[in-house]
Amino acid sequence: MVALFDSSDRLVYCNEEYRATYAGMEGEIIGKHFDELLAHFTQTGKLATTTEGKTRWSAQRRDRRNTPAKFFRARTSTGRWLEVTDYPVAAGGLLTIASDITEKVEREERLHRHETALQLLNRRETLGQMTAAIAHELNQPLAAIHNFAAGCVLRAKNDQLEREDMIAVLNNMQSQSERASAILRSMSNYLHNDDADRDAVRFDEILRSVQLLIQPESSATGVAVTIDDQCGEVTLHCARIEIEQLLINLIKNGIDACREAEREDAEVSVTARCEAGEIVIDVADAGRGFAPDMPAQTAFSAFRSTKDKGLGVGLAICETIVLSHGGTIAVTKSDAEGACLTVRLPLEVQK
Repeated sequence: MVALFDSSDRLVYCNEEYRATYAGMEGEIIGKHFDELLAHFTQTGKLATTTEGKTRWSAQRRDRRNTPAKFFRARTSTGRWLEVTDYPVAAGGLLTIASDITEKVEREERLHRHETALQLLNRRETLGQMTAAIAHELNQPLAAIHNFAAGCVLRAKNDQLEREDMIAVLNNMQSQSERASAILRSMSNYLHNDDADRDAVRFDEILRSVQLLIQPESSATGVAVTIDDQCGEVTLHCARIEIEQLLINLIKNGIDACREAEREDAEVSVTARCEAGEIVIDVADAGRGFAPDMPAQTAFSAFRSTKDKGLGVGLAICETIVLSHGGTIAVTKSDAEGACLTVRLPLEVQK
């Protein structure tokens, strides 16, 4: 649909398809103001919008006269999607072109669902690989609670349990139960399947959650993970679960690389620093770098993996997460001494 409006936002030309949408409107539509046309379109139920939506639409049109061509999307009452583009023309007019993009929107929605499912699959694969280590880590606080309780019962039977001793034992049991609960809570959050909302989150809290989830794998493999947070209490606008997934993927890859290199005292180092409105995160390992058949420039290609049972989606998902937050990710080092991946994330939400 094509329509031309003058500087006072009155219709001066339209094609037959545009005219057909106003077939039930009284009188000739040429010469009518845009607000009249929009009111008819919404009152007849052809456009699903609110009064606030109409006001905002009119205000945006006035603003577009001073800016380059812009588009926005609107949904009709029949469920079809329209993409409306306004082009400023000479003498302050607007050329409006509306196209049906329903199929395009449906493809985007399907792609979003597939990406969400793939991210969930990746989280489950990663957590599945760490199950044994996490079970071992959980066994420690549970065993400690059992021992504290058994000792307390034994001393109570022998009339040897003093009040202060009992309080100390209960405090220890509470501490161990909180440790186990924190691990389980992190696992549950990590496997959450809902679309991730973007909120202001302190970055040091994200790092603490990541460290809690990755610690069992670090202990089980003997590969130390060091985290150097130079950002303090800086706040990042992000989908927290996705940033945690990003960091866990990168650290887990680093641990695997260190194990394969079989070097003593190998470690994965995570360094976070703030630079000019963004967080820069370096994840470095002491492995052997990327394999010859998987050069650094193809590291983020999907379904390419150097692991026997890997799905080959870890780094591809990392790139998707970073790009969706308006950031960048790159291999900044890859040689016989190890690899380093650098992530840059803007602190503010990208519109």
